[in-house]
Amino acid sequence: MIHGHSHGRIPEDGHTLRCDVSMDVWGMRVVPVEVIIAKMEAKDPYPEYGPDDYAEMHARIVKLAQENMKFMGRFVRRFK
Repeated sequence: MIHGHSHGRIPEDGHTLRCDVSMDVWGMRVVPVEVIIAKMEAKDPYPEYGPDDYAEMHARIVKLAQENMKFMGRFVRRFK
């Protein structure tokens, strides 16, 4: 989540996927979106998980998405 007009009131940490883009936080400068993207990509929202855990979670998410697509395909064909 990217917030503006928060004037630095959102606590900053490396684990929450949010960023205060108010100029107050960035020294009264407009910051390029690439800088904000890099900052967000550097965050680790789940420090208790390791790289192997992420690979397993990703595989599970892909499998669920594929199953949902198959279901939706059958559902759409049924009502054509």
